[in-house]
Amino acid sequence: MARIDAENALRKRTNHPQEFGDGLAPDHPLAIAAQRTLDRATEDFERIKQRAETKTAAWQAASGALANAETWLKRGRPGGCTLEAVEIEPPKLNKNDVLLDAVPRLQRRGRELKAHIHRVRSAC
Repeated sequence: MARIDAENALRKRTNHPQEFGDGLAPDHPLAIAAQRTLDRATEDFERIKQRAETKTAAWQAASGALANAETWLKRGRPGGCTLEAVEIEPPKLNKNDVLLDAVPRLQRRGRELKAHIHRVRSAC
């Protein structure tokens, strides 16, 4: 809304008086101030939009694992299977590591271990 208001204010300053504007030249101090306000509002809008996209991607990545686990629990288990609780040590986080940053690192480590198991089983 602030960006739209800034666009309207700039348009009012630079439009011809027949279009209900002030008819100021683009190099007039009031027009320059309105342009600066518009530029600042546009930068804020782009920054907020980028942050929202980043947060949305992180949320989707985190919620995707939960959705997959719930789907598997509802429909993916073979018949006659039972689920048993297993006590394991939680994964270690590095210093200054956030949980959402640790997930891709641990997934990559899991793929490395699976590849190592495959190499061992494929050996003579």
